[in-house]
Amino acid sequence: ELVPNIFASPVFNYAWYELSSRLVQGGSMTDRDIVQRDQLYGTGLELGWLTVIGPALFTAEYNFSDQQMNYSLHLGYTF
Repeated sequence: ELVPNIFASPVFNYAWYELSSRLVQGGSMTDRDIVQRDQLYGTGLELGWLTVIGPALFTAEYNFSDQQMNYSLHLGYTF
């Protein structure tokens, strides 16, 4: 905690995915599969504080795969 009820955390995310779909040619679906595999990863900083409605988290991350910033804000408890 930086000060009471306020905290900061470094963030690192990594994901590997495989996407499979059917090839469409001339408006018709074929029996041929197209498989795409890739990795996503990024790093950032998360700031949080405790509020009367629960924890609030703001995250700023840089996605190295897409070379762009991502932001998120979470308020309250997860149910």
